[in-house]
Amino acid sequence: MPIEHLICRHCGYHLYGLRDTRCPECGQAFTWEEVLDDFRRRQKPTFEYRWRDHPFRSLVYTWWLALRPWKLWRTIDIHDPPRPVILGVMVGVASIVFMLAGVLPGTLAWVVYDVQSRPRWMARGATMPSLLWRLPHYAMTSFHDHLEFAVTIGVWAVFSFLALLIFQQSMRIYKVRTNHVFRVWVLSVAMLPPLACLVCFTALAALRIFDLPFYGPTEAGISASSALILVLYSAIAVRLGYKVYLRMPHSVGVVIASQVIALLASASVCPWLVWLVR
Repeated sequence: MPIEHLICRHCGYHLYGLRDTRCPECGQAFTWEEVLDDFRRRQKPTFEYRWRDHPFRSLVYTWWLALRPWKLWRTIDIHDPPRPVILGVMVGVASIVFMLAGVLPGTLAWVVYDVQSRPRWMARGATMPSLLWRLPHYAMTSFHDHLEFAVTIGVWAVFSFLALLIFQQSMRIYKVRTNHVFRVWVLSVAMLPPLACLVCFTALAALRIFDLPFYGPTEAGISASSALILVLYSAIAVRLGYKVYLRMPHSVGVVIASQVIALLASASVCPWLVWLVR
């Protein structure tokens, strides 16, 4: 390890050549063990530790790791302190990006439907100006069409975290803090719903574009299948997080119980919430 890479965690001042354990720039006291630990964490490519110097690349890499939980939880160590604020920002950015990307296929489907429904003499002339004028309307319509699925998945994700916090006794026995559970929830649950929404919205847009028959039943089947796959995949990821990262042997029971609670709570809240937002 190049010793000139050791820096103060507070101000970034290079500590090479110092004998005193106090930063001459900001005056903050430190120990060489803390400095070495901070250096090792900065070598991790996840968004938590690389959001300053490589925000986009680390976000994409962290999302890619979230899709491979068997590798993810061997990359992160329990001694690496979680950063809840950074994790929350990561979830917010990923949700906004994927939701906006999910609106695009639906908008394209409405544009294709509009063009195909116009008479030939109208499609030759003022099609492009009128389509550009109506693009915001198509985007809002696409978002409104898929709002129920997005709200349902979002509510389930929130209740999944609250359900994991119920097991406080197990957390105390194995010395697990809420921040560690929050990290498991973010990387195993909260990062996956935006991708599920994008896949579901794209599949539904393809049905509209190609005008496939039985659109209604197929739409319900795609939404239900996407939600089921999401729940099962997230449950597997949480189980690996509890077993490998938190080192809790009763991970299967915790995951099953939390998911049952989250699904029952979502089923009771979502119908009223969807009616309210619509």
